[in-house]
Amino acid sequence: MRNSYHTTLKELIHYGLIPAQYIGEIPKANISRWKNDLNIQRHVGSEINDIADNHTELIKTLNQYPKMFYAYGRLVKTLSSIIASTDEFNATIRASKKEVVDAISRTCNIIPVYKAVKIFKISTTTFYTWVADVKLSCSNSAFQLCNKMYSSQITPMEVKAIKTALMDRKTLHWSIRSVHLNGLRNGYISVSENTMYRVNKALEIRKFREVVKKKKRHKQGVRATAPNQIWHADITTLKTLDNKRYYISLVMDNYSRRILSYAVSDKVSGLITKLIVPKF
Repeated sequence: MRNSYHTTLKELIHYGLIPAQYIGEIPKANISRWKNDLNIQRHVGSEINDIADNHTELIKTLNQYPKMFYAYGRLVKTLSSIIASTDEFNATIRASKKEVVDAISRTCNIIPVYKAVKIFKISTTTFYTWVADVKLSCSNSAFQLCNKMYSSQITPMEVKAIKTALMDRKTLHWSIRSVHLNGLRNGYISVSENTMYRVNKALEIRKFREVVKKKKRHKQGVRATAPNQIWHADITTLKTLDNKRYYISLVMDNYSRRILSYAVSDKVSGLITKLIVPKF
């Protein structure tokens, strides 16, 4: 019975790529004819081999996508963990509430919300709260929150009263705490001190410069320029394990900080200090 051979096998033999297992099974005459065939493309269906080759490469590429996405996911997770360790991370994420909501909402058909929120280190509950805040924001509110959802927030009249109090020229040099206490005393402020600070920050009524704490410098005391110019007398209290109290009187040189003499007694007396003063 005469064998039929696949076109791909003929092409492999033509280009010298014949697999070893076929060498003994194919007649030498056929191998010679296919190798010397000057028009290998004349075989019907040869063009399909090119499509098959491209299809194979496409399949290989698609098979790499899950691994590639997983690798990118690991990189994003690592980057998120590093950034989350900084002090400003949470504040930055809260300040970018709208951007976070938009990003997760656009990708929720591909990445579930409960997985996406982990990148930003927030909970699912927090995300849906932010969704409501973004969609139901209110320009009439000092904190851009919907009055129907956050009914406990201060009213526009209270915000106006705070703004008027903080912008009063007579009290511009006062602290916000002082303005708040004065408002409570006179009855035109009814909110808490913390709320007053929040309104000031939200509306940027008073802008404060960052206060740099300077290191406290201790004044330099008396300093001698040579030994035995100045002496100091002092008494130190020592309490023992049996709850007894002893007093250590000592004389110290100002220049060298060396203890010149000392005495231990169960009472405080200037006579003891006088007796231990060195005599030269």
